[in-house]
Amino acid sequence: MTRTVADLVVERVRAWGVHRVFGYTGDGINPVMGALRRADGDAAFVQARHEEQAALMAVGHAKFTDGIGVVLSTQGPGAVHILNGLYDAKLDHVPLVAIVGQQPTTALGSEYQQEIDLPALFKDVAAQYVQSVLSPESAPMVLDRAFRTALATRSPCVVVLPHDVQTAEVPEPLPHTHGVVPTTPTWRTPVVVPTDADLRAAAEVLDRGERVALLVGQGARHAGDQVRAVAERLGAGVTTSLLGKPWWDETLPTSVGVMGHLGTTASGWLMDECDTLLVVGSNDPWTEYYPAPGQARAVQVDIDGRHLGNRYPVDVGLVGDAATTLERLLPLLRERTDRSWEQEVVAQVERWHDVAERRARVEAHPLNPELVVRRLSDHLPADAQVGVDVGSITYWYARHLRLPPGVPAPPLVHAREHGLGRALRAGREARAPRPSRRGPRR
Repeated sequence: MTRTVADLVVERVRAWGVHRVFGYTGDGINPVMGALRRADGDAAFVQARHEEQAALMAVGHAKFTDGIGVVLSTQGPGAVHILNGLYDAKLDHVPLVAIVGQQPTTALGSEYQQEIDLPALFKDVAAQYVQSVLSPESAPMVLDRAFRTALATRSPCVVVLPHDVQTAEVPEPLPHTHGVVPTTPTWRTPVVVPTDADLRAAAEVLDRGERVALLVGQGARHAGDQVRAVAERLGAGVTTSLLGKPWWDETLPTSVGVMGHLGTTASGWLMDECDTLLVVGSNDPWTEYYPAPGQARAVQVDIDGRHLGNRYPVDVGLVGDAATTLERLLPLLRERTDRSWEQEVVAQVERWHDVAERRARVEAHPLNPELVVRRLSDHLPADAQVGVDVGSITYWYARHLRLPPGVPAPPLVHAREHGLGRALRAGREARAPRPSRRGPRR
């Protein structure tokens, strides 16, 4: 049987460890749909009722599995529909590959039915990689680069497949000749570690702090033990971004809850009163909730050097894997003997829990939703998976739901207009006026 580019696409998806793809059928992508049928369920195809839903499902799949999502779409309006899902992947740093159909190469540029300049359409959301496959020989290379780039940059990438290319026969073997680029479907996660000099500089900043705070994001998803060890040695309070919440143990007495518009009175207090800030794997955008510039000295750890100093002026930026970097930083930090700051943090956490409990107990008809979410914490199984939509539920989740350690609970869609306004109001309400002891950098 003739092996087509569409068959190659399905084989390559499997080779990259993906065994479930999401999408919606249409003329522009139907050859790939036929190849999926011939593949007998590997990869399995999950058909949504709309391309936007399919893209969001692929992003959710990647978030919950800590893997890579794949979405299939036809050309024209189908391609336009997946943009929201791709932007969710971009803004939440989720690896995603979109395989999008296109009109035949012989018709491109003729204002053909449903013809859209797809590379131009996707160039912002898939800034790291968007490429059209224009020959069977280039298909393996384009697909491999899309998957490799998505994993390396934790971002969405797009492969555009014209209809005639999908149905074209793949040469066996690919010619070993000028202009044909050999490739292989492989990529391994690197371990990135800062230099010893940079680690010593970071330790010096942290050791001089008397009131240390940690801000933890989703970049610490595999570094919970290391974050806890550093926080305990520094006697620090710990707040998280919304995406960092699932990866930190919020039962700890120094855990002040989520920071920012969705945050708690304790997190607001911590950011207002600290003199030193350690940011681990977070690019949280709500800069008005960080310490005031000049109030705190800061160290930041991030695998992506482009994020260093992006939200707050840092004294030392460490490019590195969170777990390994913190493991190497820990022996350089001095153990705190004065625990008065830590005791203040614990008192503020207790105060916040009292506030949250009172809010949850406010009588409502038929039921106070904050009470429902708060009580759910005691009934979640250890292997639960929690999905959070937009709207008021987002800040009830942020403030009240306590997740079992390591349970992923990624918000599936962010910043829809109707949900954002309520979140902003709720965040302001959470930050009650309080005295400040801000001062210059020490």
